[in-house]
Amino acid sequence: MILHKEQRVSEIDRDPSDSPLREAAGSDCDPSELLIQWNVRQKLTAIFFVSYLVLQIGLPIYRFFAPRPSSFGWQMFAGIRTYPDFYLISTTGESVLVEQPFEYFGNPRADLDIVDALPKYLCETDPQVESVLIVDRNTNSRVRYSCP
Repeated sequence: MILHKEQRVSEIDRDPSDSPLREAAGSDCDPSELLIQWNVRQKLTAIFFVSYLVLQIGLPIYRFFAPRPSSFGWQMFAGIRTYPDFYLISTTGESVLVEQPFEYFGNPRADLDIVDALPKYLCETDPQVESVLIVDRNTNSRVRYSCP
């Protein structure tokens, strides 16, 4: 179809309120009636999509501020933790530094809390150990774990 110059001008000069949708619906139509009506399947799909998106973004943001390392926290393995020193206190009162505490684990992992696991294991394996002294390198705080 070839438009003549007069037709192009008349298209430009047309009032924007005279849209094809308004013409099809009638001039006295309410604009809210022109909105798309969603069926149940479309609504459920939209709810699922928005919920999934909120979960994919919201959970990592929430877990990002949790103590590290945190699952789903966008931290991966970039965080460096310093581990405390462990001293074995024998029944005679002698203290011995545990040189390589991770040698007691087959595969050390960042999510393993060595402070909870190692003292109990050290007490169970050596009958001469009366307690384990845990010294935090950052705060110099001391916690004594008494062997049962």
